[in-house]
Amino acid sequence: MITTIKVYRDAYEQFKILGIKRRLTLQKLVERSMHLYVEDATFRSTIDDCIAPILSTTGSFQLASGSFQIVKNYPVTTSIAL
Repeated sequence: MITTIKVYRDAYEQFKILGIKRRLTLQKLVERSMHLYVEDATFRSTIDDCIAPILSTTGSFQLASGSFQIVKNYPVTTSIAL
């Protein structure tokens, strides 16, 4: 299955550097994260309660405390096919 996601460019660049050091690809991270989300209630709760911005295709993002519009100078995103 092919899926395209949008991620913050700066966060993805940082992940790539860490991933190379640890030999962790985005595919492995996604697969492991999905497995833990399904199997581990503590991990699931951590993800559900995370306050990191979540991109949407509508030009806004959501935080645990509500929705906000992206301002003009907000970081550019990168689309990645998984």
